[in-house]
Amino acid sequence: MFAGGTATTQPWRAEMTKDDITRQFTVKQESALDLLALGRSDREVAEAVQVSRQTVNKWQHTLPGFQTALKERRADLFQESKAKLRALAVRAVAVLAEDLDGEDRKLRQAAAVQVLRACGLNGKEELADTFEDMQVFVEGF
Repeated sequence: MFAGGTATTQPWRAEMTKDDITRQFTVKQESALDLLALGRSDREVAEAVQVSRQTVNKWQHTLPGFQTALKERRADLFQESKAKLRALAVRAVAVLAEDLDGEDRKLRQAAAVQVLRACGLNGKEELADTFEDMQVFVEGF
């Protein structure tokens, strides 16, 4: 059985590589995969590739390799998004660091609160534990 619950009535499919599976799709099916991976509805995809909604649904549920290719495209998009967020996080920390060094007291306090939240230090207990850890660390020098 496949992960999706369908029987393996096509033993040749297990031997296909990702590239083999991808090459079996038409241009319309490739476009549909891209749009579905981006979160478009069956109706939107059908209009974009000029087929019926039922055809898009049929591709998703009966076309060998379609679901696998869709899952892989979604996973790739997710990984790309995570990488972009990491890059933004580095820039956001730099902005907070600049704000902490700024002249505006309210801005410095707001930046400090954001840094503490980002570190998971929202409650008094977490702050107390952190200050104790810092004190032990400083005393160690």
